[in-house]
Amino acid sequence: MIFLCLLSGKYPISTPTDDLDALVEISQLIGTRRLQEAAKNLDRDVVLPQDIVHSGWRSVLNKLEGRTDLEIDDCSLDLLNRLLDPDMYSRVTASEALQHPFFSED
Repeated sequence: MIFLCLLSGKYPISTPTDDLDALVEISQLIGTRRLQEAAKNLDRDVVLPQDIVHSGWRSVLNKLEGRTDLEIDDCSLDLLNRLLDPDMYSRVTASEALQHPFFSED
């Protein structure tokens, strides 16, 4: 979430009042399908009031910034996607994240 804040220039991204509110806000960022798949991998079900399709991180960042022309490189978006993977089994670890091309000096 900190990387999302850095890329969007917005802090805080959200201010949920409880766990259910937080879950809905997360689904608005990543989409309900990814959230439901992650829950299924933990033998859980997530039932949300509506289906939300993830529109891509570029679109999410533009909405957070209130713009339509925010220029974020693909490398940054790839790292963001890996860091915010809701599935703990496929989410990048801190060590793996530090090896991402985003942190290379090239």
